[in-house]
Amino acid sequence: MRRVIDEIKQREADGQKVNVSVIAKENGIPRSTIRSRLEKPNSITRGNVFTEEQEKEILELIKQMQKGTPLTKNGLIEAVNSYLQVKYILIFKKYHFKKI
Repeated sequence: MRRVIDEIKQREADGQKVNVSVIAKENGIPRSTIRSRLEKPNSITRGNVFTEEQEKEILELIKQMQKGTPLTKNGLIEAVNSYLQVKYILIFKKYHFKKI
């Protein structure tokens, strides 16, 4: 995201016309997100929930689970919650997932 915003600002500084819709499509970022970041550059963004090590452990857990039956969204949520409970981490909250 930062790279895209910097690229747009650089193009504008060079006097080039910038088509945010095209850039959004090319980078797979919603146009409204790019516009919002351009209008409010100091807006707070949510940081990572997990450390890199935790992400790797969760990914390995998912890979192991997929060797059996297909993994559903609910199954994934339950697995990650179980992982966090085992690791004594209480940062996983309901707002990370939309209601099913």
